[in-house]
Amino acid sequence: MKRYLLLIIGTSILSIFYIQSTHGQDAHFSQFYATPLAINPALAGVHTGSYRIGTVYREQWRSALESPFKTTNFSGDLKLDLGLGSKSNEDYIGVGFSFFGDRVNGFDFNTTAINLTVAYHKTINAKKKSFLGLGAQLGVMQRSISYEDLFFQDQFNSLDGYTLNTSEVLPENNYAVPDFSVGLNYSSSPSKSLSYNIGVAMYHFNQPNVSFYKNSTIPDPALEKENNLYSRMVFNTSLSLKLSELFAISPRLLILSQGDHTELSLGNDFRIEFYERDYMAIHFGAWLRIVDDTSGISPESFIPMIGLDYKNFLFGVSYDIGLQDAFDSRLGLSSFEFSVTYRGNYDNDSGYCPTF
Repeated sequence: MKRYLLLIIGTSILSIFYIQSTHGQDAHFSQFYATPLAINPALAGVHTGSYRIGTVYREQWRSALESPFKTTNFSGDLKLDLGLGSKSNEDYIGVGFSFFGDRVNGFDFNTTAINLTVAYHKTINAKKKSFLGLGAQLGVMQRSISYEDLFFQDQFNSLDGYTLNTSEVLPENNYAVPDFSVGLNYSSSPSKSLSYNIGVAMYHFNQPNVSFYKNSTIPDPALEKENNLYSRMVFNTSLSLKLSELFAISPRLLILSQGDHTELSLGNDFRIEFYERDYMAIHFGAWLRIVDDTSGISPESFIPMIGLDYKNFLFGVSYDIGLQDAFDSRLGLSSFEFSVTYRGNYDNDSGYCPTF
């Protein structure tokens, strides 16, 4: 037990050094553990049960914006036993799909992504249920923007508003690009009271061109028609440890690096089981998000969380408390999230898997 606790502590210390030399982030969720396919393609199929379906809804900065940002993720993955019939070889395949939608109100800037994921999990130690998984994700990313709510300088009537026509020649406001991601993950459940995993992934492996002007025929040599999306590097590790029949802990660590930004999320989830027959448990915990951007390294959010585990369902609620805004005496940029996960043919006695 001490070895695994030291592993998490040591990884956390190393991550503090890591965050000083890397950068980045995409649109993301605080309940990242409820969006496994958005963390690592190699997590497809890494769960107890035969399949898993989940959704997360995030509403961001309601206290500061008239129309808050809204982000949704829906995903499902299936574990397929290869049926090799060997006690020393329990290889399996994980397949999954995911839908991601991010909307910035005001001018309706929308990002939508649909992804298909496949992962192969090779048996490392069948007795300890240790697997090394390699996953790949193929998807399509679509972006659109509404010009109806955009105004330009030449539209100002010099009196009371932007009522004139604009001479701006605007590109098509809707496009789609292919998107590729890969990941590697090691998972192990050496006992019914312990399971853990550690993985790395690269999203936007092909660095797609996300410029609205890429197909434009506007003859302006100063116009940049290429704006490649930075690849997003992800490091994740988690551990679930039952300290007694009714009590368990789940420390987790996530590092996102993309472009000139880095984000580290570190926290712990406590789980208390109440009924074994109907299987009901409550989760609660807290997370700290640290960012490294153009302003330097600083704590960005404190995130309390509470959840309910009932039979095959898992519910979670979290609330981001913006620390930077509190220190600067500005409007608090807080966010709310709600998640639901359903695990098909779930067997709680097979081991405590870190899925929440």
